[in-house]
Amino acid sequence: MSNMHSMQPKEIGTGKSRGLERQGGFTKALSVGVALLFLFLIALFLNLFNATVADHEAYVSLMVDANQSSHNRSSKTAYTAAQIRHDVRKDLFFLEGEVYHELRLICSSSVMRLHRGSDGKSQLIEDMGGVECLMQEELYYVDSNGKRSATPCELAVPMQVIRRCTADCAQYSYQTELCIAQEVEIFRYLCHGHSLNEVKIESLIPVMTGKSASIEFSLAGSELNFKAKQLKGTWSVGGAS
Repeated sequence: MSNMHSMQPKEIGTGKSRGLERQGGFTKALSVGVALLFLFLIALFLNLFNATVADHEAYVSLMVDANQSSHNRSSKTAYTAAQIRHDVRKDLFFLEGEVYHELRLICSSSVMRLHRGSDGKSQLIEDMGGVECLMQEELYYVDSNGKRSATPCELAVPMQVIRRCTADCAQYSYQTELCIAQEVEIFRYLCHGHSLNEVKIESLIPVMTGKSASIEFSLAGSELNFKAKQLKGTWSVGGAS
């Protein structure tokens, strides 16, 4: 919320008091405008699909900093607030067909920036370092005869295909829910289970390894939109542990 307060006139006089009243009215209007912007951005952030508790706390902290930096400034003045974070983890869910899949985004450090332009538009961006992304590519079952099925059956074993992406850095936009990374290593694993919590990636042998000039994925819709540009990969013998 804004820290600005209405100015109280100290002298009584026709011309001066009217000027102070006008100035006080402007200050009140500016304070109300900043407060409404604050509430609007909070509501926007909370309604984003991937807002975790940690994200929300970091966002609120940024809003406090942004409001302090906007003190005694014109409503047309641009400003940026930033916060450094460590060991960030986001657990998200998306639809593939009618089945929910998991996506886990991890980074060793990040800088979350809230920028408000002179046009009044705001952007919330997170620049991440030491990035690892795990996503369930396929969920299925294998019956006692070794046949693959999308639905469970007697004595069927749940299986999953996991895509793992690693990069030195990546950028995530909370407005567009778009994550972009450059120079990415991509791995594909086949393993038991239907949950990422059941997986120990370090113990698995990848069935595919590759490199991509860049990747991007968006959670703006209910389904994951994943793209890898200039992907070069090799397939190898591997499997579930």
